[in-house]
Amino acid sequence: MSFHAKTLGKRPGFAKEVKAGNELLDKIDALGIPHKHFLAGNHEYRFDRYLAEKAPELSDLPGMNVQELLRLKERGWTYTPYKSELRIGKLWLTHDEGNAGPLAAIKARNTYSGNVAIGHCHAATVSYEGNARGESHVGISCGWLGSVKNVDYLHQVKARRWQHAVGVGLVDTNGHVHLGVSAIVKGKIAVFGEIYS
Repeated sequence: MSFHAKTLGKRPGFAKEVKAGNELLDKIDALGIPHKHFLAGNHEYRFDRYLAEKAPELSDLPGMNVQELLRLKERGWTYTPYKSELRIGKLWLTHDEGNAGPLAAIKARNTYSGNVAIGHCHAATVSYEGNARGESHVGISCGWLGSVKNVDYLHQVKARRWQHAVGVGLVDTNGHVHLGVSAIVKGKIAVFGEIYS
């Protein structure tokens, strides 16, 4: 449902994407994590936008939203819509606040005047900045988990600049979130002193 140009036969149908999404959520659910948050981004928003522009009459049918398609309520996940944010401790989380590119995490930190983690950009960046009051704030973009082989909407040399990585954070008793980015290098990642394959 993307507005990007598509390569015929390369992309799965929408039903396959929903099935794959549910299978991945099943794996996360199996870990027994007590608090799970689904922060929607521009990819989830494509479905809402498609319905609004192509088939608004169908929008009130059961299953015509991401929350129902992925069974988020029954799974026990909270849902934060695209163009909104979630707050955990003293950290804001949002898919994006309107910026992209290598400076997006810095711009988001400045927009929120505080700590923020974003997705959207596929680049892994961490930027700290202090202020005159002696406070330090972080803006972080957590990388991506996709495959460059599947990128057909821009030149692959640009996609090869993105980093396979995940954001990792711990919330202390004061609500401060201690953030970092863990890069995936040749299929391995180091998290809290342990290496995983």
